[in-house]
Amino acid sequence: MLAFAAGMRYLFLSQPGLHPDEALYAGWALQIAGGSDPTLLGVYVDKPPFLLYLLAGLFRLAGYGPESRLDAKLLVLVARTAALAISLASIGLLYGISRRSYGQGVAILAAVLFALSPLAVRLSGTLLTDPWLVLFFLVGLWAATEGHGWIAGIACGLAYATKQHAVMLIPLVLLACLWLAPQLTRRSAWRITNGFLLIFAVVTWWDSLRWQWMPSFWDRSLTTYGGVELASAPGLANSLGKWLELLGNVFGSPILGFAIIPAFMLVGWSIFRSRNRSGVERDCQPGWRGRLSLAVRTDLWVAGFLAAYLAAHLVTSLAPWDRYLLPVVPILSLLLARGVFLLLAALQKSGPGQRSFSSMAALGHRSVFVLLLLLLSIGLLQSGWISMAADLPVGDNTAYDGVDEIAGFLRQDSTSNAVLYHHWLGWHYSFYLHDSDIEQRWWQSTEDLAQKTQGSLLRSQFIAFPAGRDTIPAREALESAGFTLSPQLVVRHGDGTSSITLFRIDPQLAEVIPDDH
Repeated sequence: MLAFAAGMRYLFLSQPGLHPDEALYAGWALQIAGGSDPTLLGVYVDKPPFLLYLLAGLFRLAGYGPESRLDAKLLVLVARTAALAISLASIGLLYGISRRSYGQGVAILAAVLFALSPLAVRLSGTLLTDPWLVLFFLVGLWAATEGHGWIAGIACGLAYATKQHAVMLIPLVLLACLWLAPQLTRRSAWRITNGFLLIFAVVTWWDSLRWQWMPSFWDRSLTTYGGVELASAPGLANSLGKWLELLGNVFGSPILGFAIIPAFMLVGWSIFRSRNRSGVERDCQPGWRGRLSLAVRTDLWVAGFLAAYLAAHLVTSLAPWDRYLLPVVPILSLLLARGVFLLLAALQKSGPGQRSFSSMAALGHRSVFVLLLLLLSIGLLQSGWISMAADLPVGDNTAYDGVDEIAGFLRQDSTSNAVLYHHWLGWHYSFYLHDSDIEQRWWQSTEDLAQKTQGSLLRSQFIAFPAGRDTIPAREALESAGFTLSPQLVVRHGDGTSSITLFRIDPQLAEVIPDDH
């Protein structure tokens, strides 16, 4: 199973483009690895440090250093390979968590669903924070269920050091310690707390280095994000529609997508009927934990996790981005696998083996059983097929194909000491042109662009326009200021359509008036 999952994810390791956030993180990591700004005191950072320093370490292992020439393709490949490896580890962690609570059958199906999820496949081999956040979340959850306090606390701390979204996941890991751990003692709670505080202290120290003249990464993230507030009533329906659309990409298959609702109902039914279970099915533990089996306690945790996490995104102004749902994918996989086996168990108890049913009823249950397995097989095949679809709108970074080619062209000797104006691709240039002598200038408005170009008439000047952007105002402003745009390079997507066009900005030639005398 892991080999098949690795094969699916391997197909996307060589994708040419970088998402803007990937380019931004990689550019910061180059400053750390190259030694120009090892603590990132010269940039406004809006993310915790873990991924940035991890990427920097990977870049150093790949051979990049203060005296090395940038090989962007190699560095991206190394970082994506590491992300792919930890995505496979996340599948194994989900299997271990599921097996302890529900048994091997549910564990295998949950791992398969997670492995085939289009959302998980497409976001696995990226330079984003989310695959690492999911890894530490699952490590913390596994450690909580096994009673390893130190590991659970450190995992929660590393999740906090990876992305701000961890503040939503850490309480759920702590809740798992309370509900699912084999034994919760004061010592284990103390270990969890100390493990988390150890990482928290390191992150706070790193962040405090810039507090005198720069904002905390928390403040900066709120500024760039626009703040987080409760969603307004008119926008709630629109937000619900967008989140439901994204939830459809978790498994891709309509069969598996619609199956989430009955699976949730079956888990609720399992929780409800647990009140009438015999003491044989209960854990031999004191208090309320002993009155419920481990499977039912896990049912409660799964339902509570999904309700809390999805509600927090629905009722707030958090943007409906696909990567925000990545932590939900393993839990939805667990929910769906649990629902399938609850239904199979119900059919088995009332099926051919029960004397109270006629042969016709037994045949009907057998038909339902076969139909369920058939639908599940079709759903899994659909999910795997959709995961490899080139046009799937998940983790899409193809809109920025070819920035590396633009950078390669600009690194030529003939364009040394040039000026490159940017409005859309600045984060990409910060990575691909990190160690070049090309000056990068951001333009805020078309008037600003025209004014800046007039001040550098003696230098080569370039500007790139991505396909699909409204570039007419910028072109008109440059022409009004006395400049012409000469195409230098057109880079294209894999299907042949235009991606980015690079222009040289040249002064217009004075019009020659013929001498009639």
